[in-house]
Amino acid sequence: MKIDYEILEERVNGSSVTFQILYDIFDDNGKPLKRKAFGFSTSVGRAYDIVDYDDEGKPIPFWKQQIDILIRDTLESYEKSLKPAPKELKPILNKKYSIVSEVSATPTKEDDIRVLAKVKWIGLEMAKGLIDRFGTLQGVLDATKEELISVYGIGKDNIKKIYKSIHTLEKL
Repeated sequence: MKIDYEILEERVNGSSVTFQILYDIFDDNGKPLKRKAFGFSTSVGRAYDIVDYDDEGKPIPFWKQQIDILIRDTLESYEKSLKPAPKELKPILNKKYSIVSEVSATPTKEDDIRVLAKVKWIGLEMAKGLIDRFGTLQGVLDATKEELISVYGIGKDNIKKIYKSIHTLEKL
């Protein structure tokens, strides 16, 4: 794939400069795949700073480097979007849950931690503590409020919202 771009506008407005860029993505045979425009702004003082030199020794200003990075990232994202989706997404939990991920049919401890860490009011450390204490995500779901309080980071002040958040998994 190839990407070409042109700067449609370079506008200085007070202490900032805005660039309007139009880019085209082509396949390996030169067939156009996508055309889009985007804007990029930075401070005037920073925009024209020299940040590097090209292979011929010509200076590269900050604005050019940033646009090149944005264009490269855009092309990489587009290429990833063209890759086919996995043939089968296997649920981490049983069918009554809606959280899915590309993992083995039998959830691992890491899978349970990853799912639990995404629940509101639960972070990665608390998720690890819950799985360490109760063994599995199902063990956490089966735990009482009193049992949950025994985990570091869960106290009487936040147990209600944590318990409610954990049990929204059952309703999905």
